[in-house]
Amino acid sequence: MRRDLVALLLVLSSCAPSGPLDVGYHGDDAGYVAALEAANAWNQTCGADLVNVHRGDGEIDLREQEGITHNAYGETTFERPILNAVGPREPVAIWFMSGWHALPVLTHEFGHALGLGHADSGIMDPHVASGFDALDPATGNTTLAPGMITAETCKQVTR
Repeated sequence: MRRDLVALLLVLSSCAPSGPLDVGYHGDDAGYVAALEAANAWNQTCGADLVNVHRGDGEIDLREQEGITHNAYGETTFERPILNAVGPREPVAIWFMSGWHALPVLTHEFGHALGLGHADSGIMDPHVASGFDALDPATGNTTLAPGMITAETCKQVTR
């Protein structure tokens, strides 16, 4: 029994994701630019290759969608690798609504895909991620505000 449990744990640990998120984008140019900027925000702030966005298929499917459930601007879908019942949850899809809020929303959703939950402040605050507070007025609200992703946030990334 104990040997079986150890074997199962070894199998599950080998299912854990490694390397950067492989995000395949399907949508218009504006959304693609926002996705690249969101990935760059994580990669530069954390000093690691965490998120790779490209056009076409990827391990994570990224698509624009109007009218996302729960009055949200974005949503990340997870599955488990073995019959969707056993093992670590892995991100498989991210949906977002295009518009001025795409950059903070995608940055927030990439945070979920990197293993982060909601927080009381920063980019993982569910309210700030969809508001102008997440954007830098010094750049005409085209980049994230300073401090949205911090070194402490980077330490919490589990991918």
